[in-house]
Amino acid sequence: MNKEEFLELQREFAQDVYNFEFFLKRELYADFSYNNVFFDELMTNRKLDLENKMLFDAIKMHNESNLDVSKFIDKTRQDYANECDVSFRKHANVKALLEKNKELKEEDLKAFEEYFHEFVLENNPIVRLNQNKETQSVYEMLTRLYRENNIENFKALYNTNSEVFLIDKEVDPSRYVEFSRVYYNTRKKFNSVINQAPTRYPFNKEATLKDANSIEKERKLLKEKEKSLLEANESLHKDFYKVFGKDILIG
Repeated sequence: MNKEEFLELQREFAQDVYNFEFFLKRELYADFSYNNVFFDELMTNRKLDLENKMLFDAIKMHNESNLDVSKFIDKTRQDYANECDVSFRKHANVKALLEKNKELKEEDLKAFEEYFHEFVLENNPIVRLNQNKETQSVYEMLTRLYRENNIENFKALYNTNSEVFLIDKEVDPSRYVEFSRVYYNTRKKFNSVINQAPTRYPFNKEATLKDANSIEKERKLLKEKEKSLLEANESLHKDFYKVFGKDILIG
């Protein structure tokens, strides 16, 4: 492989890296958008699902073992409380982020996308095989800001830490094969993740947000799931009362 061939390979791989970063950004916003629209329904169904499992497992533990059911219930309740705390804080942050993004002008977003594109082509640690931990740490922070469209903080962080990316970008010909193998293996990982995307969350939920009818259809499905969970919940509460002589709630 000569220098010209290697540089072409490097440019192609750098573009692949940018495409993957853009894919991760799309994934983040698909998750944020779905949770923001259906937060109440998702939280209700999650509570019922966990409560049903707690009731079922408690009855099973009582019937099949001498395990301390009360400790199990206390732990399940605490885990649920902790999960709720995380979910509500995430929801508040997501709402604020999405509202802030609405204020951004289209031309500013386009310019930022081009700016980040050039940044990745020049500075991505994988492209340069830069194993410096500080460089990788700064790069990860910058990509998080990019995915959130946090333009101001991205540029401030990059300007403050630009020196960590100042490495010799000329690759010694003796390392062309080494670099090529890394590029090949990394590209395979990227493609594997991207190819699986359409069938997994949150990409399989993107269509539910395309218009008002799609949103209403998804909300109806979540309500139907809630109804099914409630029916199971009522039955499990009755069974629990028969076994323990009392009733409980997860929270």
